[in-house]
Amino acid sequence: MSDAAALRAAIEQFSQFRLTDGKLSAEVSRLQALIETGQMPSESDTKHFVRASRQYLERFAAEANNALRDVDRRLVNAHQVVTNFSAERGVLAKRIADIAHTLAAVNDIDSRK
Repeated sequence: MSDAAALRAAIEQFSQFRLTDGKLSAEVSRLQALIETGQMPSESDTKHFVRASRQYLERFAAEANNALRDVDRRLVNAHQVVTNFSAERGVLAKRIADIAHTLAAVNDIDSRK
């Protein structure tokens, strides 16, 4: 893959992200326009794109990893809550069965009178 094709592919992939950095978004658009007209961005432009996009994506990856860890932590907590409710439900179901059994015994005594 030539340098131009590699840069074109990288810019194409990068442009799929919703960029929140206005300067970087403008730079990506400018480089795309150059490439679409058949011009090759300068080495300086290419280095600037690589550096800026790497910094942006590394921050983006760090944020995504933090969010994933937070969701994983909350899933563990949610699983624990479900486990606790399931155990509590089992105890209550057993209590209801015991109460019904005892009530039936008391009613049986009452019906013999």
